[in-house]
Amino acid sequence: MRYTFTTSITFLIVALFCSELLAQRQYSYEELRQRQFVSPAFISVFPGVTDREGNANVSSVFKIRHDQLDFRSVRAADREHEDERFASRLRIDFEVYQRDDDGERTGSPVSRNSWNKRVSTTDFEATRSRKKFIEAAQAFRIDPGNYVLRAEVYSNNQRIGSFTRRFDFADEPEDNNWVMLTQSDEESGHPRLINMANNSHFGQELKTWFTLPDAEAGYRIRVDRLHIQNGDTTQTETVYDESLASEKIFADRRIQIITENNKPLLKFDGEGTNTLAGLELPNETYQNRHYRMRIFNEDDESGTAITDYTWYNLWIDMPVSLLNVDFAISRLDNIVDNSKLNELQRGNRQQREERFLEFWKERDPEPETTFNIVMAEYYRRVDEAYDKFTTPNQRGFESDQGKIYITRGQPNEINRRYPSNRPTQEIWEYDDKTYIFEATSGFGDYRLVEER
Repeated sequence: MRYTFTTSITFLIVALFCSELLAQRQYSYEELRQRQFVSPAFISVFPGVTDREGNANVSSVFKIRHDQLDFRSVRAADREHEDERFASRLRIDFEVYQRDDDGERTGSPVSRNSWNKRVSTTDFEATRSRKKFIEAAQAFRIDPGNYVLRAEVYSNNQRIGSFTRRFDFADEPEDNNWVMLTQSDEESGHPRLINMANNSHFGQELKTWFTLPDAEAGYRIRVDRLHIQNGDTTQTETVYDESLASEKIFADRRIQIITENNKPLLKFDGEGTNTLAGLELPNETYQNRHYRMRIFNEDDESGTAITDYTWYNLWIDMPVSLLNVDFAISRLDNIVDNSKLNELQRGNRQQREERFLEFWKERDPEPETTFNIVMAEYYRRVDEAYDKFTTPNQRGFESDQGKIYITRGQPNEINRRYPSNRPTQEIWEYDDKTYIFEATSGFGDYRLVEER
């Protein structure tokens, strides 16, 4: 059964690994799975941005998760292409209302638009994916003012949810401050919007684009990592603080958001009135934490930021087993002895987390980046072991098969034997070793009986 979603203002996703709540105690794996959250939809609004024809002045970009859609099997005769197996007709009806002083919509819509697309997949797994999204952009032509954007989402004509976004549209281009998070797109040559509201991709390239009030002024960019505890955001650590080079500033630009090959792209040329700047940040070195970027006019002695933007460096496919540091440490029992495990488990939460990260940094093939491919793979296997080998009698990562899978990965070959006078056997073949497991119950439990 599909469930509805509602978004208000923006989505700000917090990785639970970093949250104070989950740091208080060790959760069970089942509790962590229930607390794992991937937003069903994202939406952002950019005033002063036109469509491909230049005939709109506000653009919205949106992103909706595959598992929210009502996919249906497609008969061979009805397929739009040979590989299509499942499809859903997605429609989004947009309405823009003026907003009163209390932030509520008033009167009749000042603009209406509708977007629709046939979304297709080649396999059933993709229809249930929490990691695949359909994304696009929609443009509106409205007068300057304060607004509420309301969108109703339909899949195969069934309403599956709605979202709301409040935004302000100024009549002077320099007053329409916004920040776009993008990655490069080799196919189009234009920046591709990451399009996850106030979230970037942990461990991946990040380029920020933003508007400026004056092309001739000097600007300084400061980025701080926020240490959020109990709602306190005053503890910060500066990770970037430099003047903005003049060659990164583009004056008299027309700014457009277009959709090509199912990707929202940023495009700009020299036929407009906006001042735009682009700054590439060393995101590969940033942790999955909150960050704040502030832009200052260097000639303004007040030190007031002209733009203050906070985002989260989101690890969208973070393994469940990494969501709590104490649980993650406990799952190292496959590769460390008890003395090392006890050492990692001592101290307060911050000390445990620091030792845990240092443990994996020593094993990181690319220590100059914060994304640790070895750690990510290890805990991905912990999750897979739970899914593959859990039975009513035992959690998968605690079983003999699960432990071998976590340390060795997927076997080259798996065979079953059915001896007449012994339990069923399962044989796992690796390049250098063979493991033989024997069934202990009728529920899929196996124990290791031989390795050679």
